[in-house]
Amino acid sequence: MLPRIQKHFKIKLMKKHGLLLTLCLITLSVSAQDRLFTHTYQSIVLNQGQREIEVWNTLRTGKDQFYRALDSRVEYEFGIAKNLQVAFYLNAGSTTFESYDEIGSKQIESKFNWGFSNEWKWKLSDASANKMGSALYGELGVSGDEIELEFKVILDKQIGRVLQAVNLVSELEFETEIESSVNDNGQLEQEIENELEFSFDVYYGLSYNVNTNWNLGFEAAVKNGFHDGELENSALFAGPGFSYVKGPIWINFTLMPQLAGLKNESGTGLVTTEYEKFQTRLIFSYAL
Repeated sequence: MLPRIQKHFKIKLMKKHGLLLTLCLITLSVSAQDRLFTHTYQSIVLNQGQREIEVWNTLRTGKDQFYRALDSRVEYEFGIAKNLQVAFYLNAGSTTFESYDEIGSKQIESKFNWGFSNEWKWKLSDASANKMGSALYGELGVSGDEIELEFKVILDKQIGRVLQAVNLVSELEFETEIESSVNDNGQLEQEIENELEFSFDVYYGLSYNVNTNWNLGFEAAVKNGFHDGELENSALFAGPGFSYVKGPIWINFTLMPQLAGLKNESGTGLVTTEYEKFQTRLIFSYAL
């Protein structure tokens, strides 16, 4: 009888340890990378001394008229202290769009832009160990014609194989533009104008850990643009994505089409004056 009881408890102990080992592997596969999404951030930060190189590519297409933009970023990030991460970006962007010349003839115009960004991320609580993970995020971006200040409140929770994250994002953009007009004498006049734009967006991400290499996910965003303190445009974006990690390498990919215009100053339907109909993002990272 005693050997049977010992065998019974031994089997239960092995099952329990096996379950714990599985949960540990899942946690390790998730925490081995800084993020599982391309738009929605997580509270996790790199440990002190850890470093990563990230390469971003975002394709945005579709507005009222022909429009295509490719944004590229190269990011170097590292853990500067316990629960504190800093990153530096080199940004490059190419935009091709339909425009009109002085006599009203249609033409295709392209613009290129370069810039620099500095990001700070401070982890307040852990998504697995605490009731909820949380972090604060700030980013300063500077380019030839604009300065951007972005702030995020990051909330997330890991339960077994499922991770959920919510970001509350506010952004101030100081932009310099050349405004063209034709006076009463038919002459073209141009002047430099400085504009201040404000946006407040909400991002949501859901990821399911399939195995140690793959995570399948979904992201959604409600983007809101304000002018003179009033909501001008609002749009809903959502789509599927995945994350793949193997050793020091991970790849994230998301499709994010615009599904609905929640508020459209120019009319009904999709908000295609301010936002694109379709965007997709690919991030490649290597841990140094």
